[in-house]
Amino acid sequence: MNSFNSDQQYVIDRGKAMKLNTTCYEDPDYSAERMSTILEALLLQVPQADLDVMLDKSMSDSKAWDLLRYLVTERTAEEFILDNDELV
Repeated sequence: MNSFNSDQQYVIDRGKAMKLNTTCYEDPDYSAERMSTILEALLLQVPQADLDVMLDKSMSDSKAWDLLRYLVTERTAEEFILDNDELV
């Protein structure tokens, strides 16, 4: 059984209360901050391909948040990567 800290468990419980499928971020390796970013992406119903980029554990939490802000402007994760050549 996975062990989550209280902040992580809060984000998981919050997503479940919103009737979202939280299984994509129910992983103790994600920080509560990353889980929150993923939760926001789920709420915005970002395309799965863009969500998959955000789920990449090699991406920093701050880059995941930047990606979410990018997606809100109706751009894609692919465009984000091309605009941020340090990710490539």
